Amino acid sequence: MFVGVEIVKQQRGEVGLTARYPWAVAFTFGLVHGNRLRERVAGLGLERRLLPAALLFFNVGVEIGQLALCFWCWP
Repeated sequence: MFVGVEIVKQQRGEVGLTARYPWAVAFTFGLVHGNRLRERVAGLGLERRLLPAALLFFNVGVEIGQLALCFWCWP
């Protein structure tokens, strides 16, 4: 919904929040998604000492997936 509003603003020639404060938008989305990830990982029942490794390897997996998608879709 947020992106939709930003696209409509851009098409109207208005400057949206993303264009004015990209760091604030990225920071807010990062906090929301990071908090949700923390809740999901905590709900897995892993030992507390294993959580940093679990988050690290999850993040590495996400980054590898993104790179693979970029190389697969790149012309």
